[in-house]
Amino acid sequence: MGTAHALIRTSTHGAAISADSTGYLSTAMNLLAGEGLRNFNGVEVVTQPPLFHLLLAFTMLFGIEPLETGRLVNAAAFGLTILASGLWLRRSLRSRLLALFATLSIMAAHSLNHYAGAFLSEAVFILLTLLALIWLESFLDRKADWSTLLCAALFTALAALSRYTGVVLILTGVMLLLACREMAFSVRLKRAAVFGAVTSIPLAAVMARNWLISGLPTGDRSSATGQSIADSLRQTIDVFNQWSQIWRFPNWDVYLWTAAGLVALAAASAAVLSHRNSTRHPPNEYTSSGLWPALPFGAFALVYMAFIGIAATLTPLASTYSRFMVPAYVPLLLTGALLLDRFLPMGGEGRIDRAKWVLASIILVGVLAHTGISAQRELRLTAHAVERGYSGNAYNPAYWNDSETLKYLRANRLEGRIFSNAPSILWFSDMTAAVGRYAQIPFPVDLDDLARWIKGDSGKPTIVWFYAPNLQYPYRYSHLDIRSLPGVETVAELSDGVVLRVR
Repeated sequence: MGTAHALIRTSTHGAAISADSTGYLSTAMNLLAGEGLRNFNGVEVVTQPPLFHLLLAFTMLFGIEPLETGRLVNAAAFGLTILASGLWLRRSLRSRLLALFATLSIMAAHSLNHYAGAFLSEAVFILLTLLALIWLESFLDRKADWSTLLCAALFTALAALSRYTGVVLILTGVMLLLACREMAFSVRLKRAAVFGAVTSIPLAAVMARNWLISGLPTGDRSSATGQSIADSLRQTIDVFNQWSQIWRFPNWDVYLWTAAGLVALAAASAAVLSHRNSTRHPPNEYTSSGLWPALPFGAFALVYMAFIGIAATLTPLASTYSRFMVPAYVPLLLTGALLLDRFLPMGGEGRIDRAKWVLASIILVGVLAHTGISAQRELRLTAHAVERGYSGNAYNPAYWNDSETLKYLRANRLEGRIFSNAPSILWFSDMTAAVGRYAQIPFPVDLDDLARWIKGDSGKPTIVWFYAPNLQYPYRYSHLDIRSLPGVETVAELSDGVVLRVR
């Protein structure tokens, strides 16, 4: 159902394309053309791991159109995420009804639906992370054989090769293996070493390649935001508010923090009394006793959110903070579902029993309301996307279809390199240009640096400057400043941009 929903949403206009999307797409096309791991700028891809690019290129080998690849890959990843979550919930929870509700919540989650309909690597990374945590939980909780641990290591390595933040998954796995007190320390150390080696060697190879190309293991990320830890905490709270928002429902964050407090209370109660519950309700072939099955998911979510919060103080993540937090969504939901499942059958009499069910009922009613209204919201957004295309920053909505600047460039084939404040939309509207034809206007410190760059370019480049307000780039000058430079003339003045030529 999740796959079908994502396919319907992207059926007419394809997956939502953004600046990052064009990087993935152009790199995959260049791989097939024998140009190597380079994007349309002609720049070697080092700021992103190669797995998603390779997956797209592999899919294109079967004759699938380039714009269809991301749509199909992410729809399949979303569907498999729902399926894997549902199977784990059915196996781990005693309440089949709660497992169903939790699965439906994942299916209706706006953030997951959004990235399943976008040409980005989030959906694949979320799936690989979930599979790694499921296999790791199976190994830790059931003391399974080495093959189970190797499966967990394989999916962890793939997750790290799809997003560099997958290193958090490696760290979490090593920590959990070392903390398993039921094994001798030598055994724990051996298993943690094997897991760490299998998961880290592929990522280390990629970083070594990046170092040889750029001198840095993950590319140049020196542009810091100046964001403080307090700002990161505030943004984390904002993300939780976004995840819990009900369409046109005011003050939803009040319910969020009320529910969070109730879940915390339920978790504390379950932790204290779970050993009593395990004797009254022994595990069967499907369920596991205690809270241990939630440990890998909860530990990863906490470490991951802390990692992103700290990373936002060092790298420019402020504008994409909610996007980078999405991989914690499913692990948090699975953790909450298991805590609630363990809380429901706990013993109690009289007022204690009634209070327990009041707490559980409030949480369940809130979850059901959120799931139902979120599902309605997603259906409306899907219908809108199919009928009218996407809105916002995507490159395939009506805004860009009606762009006078893009129409001018299609009608007037310009020679030489074209520099722009949005070269990705130029490439996306063309997709036949040679590697390096479209390039980003550099981010100089001041206008004098730009003047020296223009003077030193022997190719007499064309400059295309878009006025679009959703193009957020850190330029310290405008198109008016560029026009004032000697040697720059206006070729075309259009409603949404200007075309300039260096004489």
